[in-house]
Amino acid sequence: MLPQYLSNYATIYSMNDLDSVFASGLLLKVFRDARRPSAAFILSSDVIPHVSLGDSILLGLHPSLNYRVLSKCLLIDVHGNLSGAYFLYPDGSIEPVEEVDPKPPSLVRLVYVLTNPNVPSVMLQLIDVIDEISAGRKPAEGLAGKLIKAFRYGRGYNSFIYSIIDDLSLGDVDSALDTIESYAARYEMGRDRYVLEILGRVFRDRNKAVTFYDVGSLERIYIDEVVSELSKEYSVVLLIGSSGDRAEIVRIYCRDDVDCVRAREETASKLQRYGARVMEQVGGAVIEFTGEKPKLTELIRKLKA
Repeated sequence: MLPQYLSNYATIYSMNDLDSVFASGLLLKVFRDARRPSAAFILSSDVIPHVSLGDSILLGLHPSLNYRVLSKCLLIDVHGNLSGAYFLYPDGSIEPVEEVDPKPPSLVRLVYVLTNPNVPSVMLQLIDVIDEISAGRKPAEGLAGKLIKAFRYGRGYNSFIYSIIDDLSLGDVDSALDTIESYAARYEMGRDRYVLEILGRVFRDRNKAVTFYDVGSLERIYIDEVVSELSKEYSVVLLIGSSGDRAEIVRIYCRDDVDCVRAREETASKLQRYGARVMEQVGGAVIEFTGEKPKLTELIRKLKA
């Protein structure tokens, strides 16, 4: 079933997280079942503030992420006060189209509710698992654990993300599961090595931890695990993404019991000379440099102080 408000759009944009990717795959299946040509594109969180979108379906791309809307879009989201489908206009206004009560725990569940597609039983099991992950319950073993590991390893590879979307949109859940198994196994192979290497570089200052990773290596895949480990002891975690002896980006992570706005402002104030630009993210922020890229050693000294 393809609701009329969806049929006016053929292009889907989504975040590159597990929930959004599966939701886009399910939505593509709905379009294909209705014999409507469509395409999905995955946006990295780092590029979202720089993109301009129009005449498209936006999955989980909350307006607070500061992308530019050129013409009316259809926003599908379950974050904040949102719980359904909304028209999003260039002036930033939002018009409800169809809201769901109670709010679904995940985007993929929301798409299922809005479209009620005919999906295999295994697909419904996947939706249940993503619901659990989206609610913050992340068991270490089983399908949920494999999904998390596979996406941490594969989300930087378009081939992986698009193969999952294609398999799901065609109803080939077995192939999607095989891909997930394969990438989860690759993730496991390097986890201990890379996580320990990044943790071994940590500089500690009371409630704050500062460390760095190489953006050009597999270290970037394991930063979620590093943050999870450090957050057990520190309320603010600063991760510097580096290339050679230069810093490329600073990621700020805050526990729920911390004023992240203050932590973000304090960090940015230390980096003003580099033209620091702050982009808000879920649970923290990302700082980019519009001026000269600072030396890694110099940046560490500033941030750990």
